[in-house]
Amino acid sequence: MRSREAEYLSIDSAIAAFGRLCLAPGRQKTYVLATEPARFTQFDDKVKNNPGWTVHTLPCTTFIQLEMPDELTAVLVQAIP
Repeated sequence: MRSREAEYLSIDSAIAAFGRLCLAPGRQKTYVLATEPARFTQFDDKVKNNPGWTVHTLPCTTFIQLEMPDELTAVLVQAIP
């Protein structure tokens, strides 16, 4: 296996482990909706009234991490149990 392939597998494993932790039963889940344009409102509609989810909206495109990094960081820090 080439080192680059090993790197991808490591990243995939870390993401999978993080995903299992975040989606563990009983944990509050967080959804962030980018509203410029609001292309993913169907997901927001599914979770906004669900008490197991916290929904945040940010007035930017889906490149939230580039356009509103401070606001996204605040949302993510708030989501830490």
